[in-house]
Amino acid sequence: MKSVPSVSPGGSYDIVQTVFNLSILSNAANSVTGQTATQLQALLSQRINAAFQKDVGDIGPWEIVWGPAVFEYNDSGTVDNALYVARNTAIDYYVVGVAATNGTSHYDIYTLDLNVKKTVAFPSGITPTGCPPPSGSSAGNVSLGTALGITNLLQLTDSSQAGSPNLQTFLAGAASSGATLVFTGHSLGGALSPALALWLYPQPTASPWKAVYVLPTAGPSPGDAGFRAGFAEAFQQLSITGVNPSYGFWNTLIWNEFDAVPHAWTNIMKVQPTTTPNDILWGSLLDQSLYGPLSKAAQGGVVPLVEYLYSLPGMTYARLPDTMFSSGYSPAEVPNLSAFEQTVLTQHIQAYGTFFGVPINRDIASGIGISLLKPVPTADRTFPESVHPEGGIAVRNAS
Repeated sequence: MKSVPSVSPGGSYDIVQTVFNLSILSNAANSVTGQTATQLQALLSQRINAAFQKDVGDIGPWEIVWGPAVFEYNDSGTVDNALYVARNTAIDYYVVGVAATNGTSHYDIYTLDLNVKKTVAFPSGITPTGCPPPSGSSAGNVSLGTALGITNLLQLTDSSQAGSPNLQTFLAGAASSGATLVFTGHSLGGALSPALALWLYPQPTASPWKAVYVLPTAGPSPGDAGFRAGFAEAFQQLSITGVNPSYGFWNTLIWNEFDAVPHAWTNIMKVQPTTTPNDILWGSLLDQSLYGPLSKAAQGGVVPLVEYLYSLPGMTYARLPDTMFSSGYSPAEVPNLSAFEQTVLTQHIQAYGTFFGVPINRDIASGIGISLLKPVPTADRTFPESVHPEGGIAVRNAS
């Protein structure tokens, strides 16, 4: 693996800790409901700027230079997708922060996260309005949920700037041979940020930027082996000298051994595993779990959820180039569904803050949800592909 030098953002955190912090801040309005997209954008901007001022000793000097922009489905009243761009002029780094799953957003859960049966050719099947398509060869397929998510992000604009540029237009104007661009996101953002980066920069080394990197964390797999190969070729894994070697990487999915989300959708397949300990559940009775043996009470709640997940994928998914860490969790008998859910949440969110040495604000953490724990969708929780009439989505493998 090739290596690149680190840079100091100007605070006590190293560059990876800093980028992870900026990633988490993209979720600062997730827990808010009953507001318009415009109101949510203003609130998200206020909260990010307040964090920049409060945490300058840790992260160094940053400012918002585009966004934040919020996508709200059908006046849902909550953040359904969000992203922003921050810049540190001292090191000339731009960071694109993509929000995670919003626990209050049915759109995120059922239209993006769990929408993995139908697939879309990448990048040719994704043609968002106002965005010239990328050149380059095909990179396999992504889930329909991933395609919808990056289409939403690409069509967002910053109305506070002249001409209301979308992300593609803004980045084209900001690019320079001395500036570095980083895409980052956690959870849903950990799947969308690599796909967004590859759609915008299929040949990053030929871009006008000094370098383009991706730092995804806790993400499910967005696509198949073809997508993985396309991403790995364009964004080769890099180690960062002078940064903690347990997480000092670019272009590498960083995930926790005890986080259920990155098991989607590589180990969650249509055929239920019975002897695969590298999964959420296993054993002939599905009574063994990632978190320890399931009590009878826990089985009654957990098994139906996971069996539903096994039925979802419409293709074989492949995890992006990755590095795994262990949070140090010690498996023990799971007494009930509530205990299972709480452990999943802790391992998906706060365990990463501990690993990176970057405490995650509890209010922000409360707005990050986990779709794998949601019930089987009903009529009021299922959305058709037509929820995104703008832009083109060429669906494959429809059933």
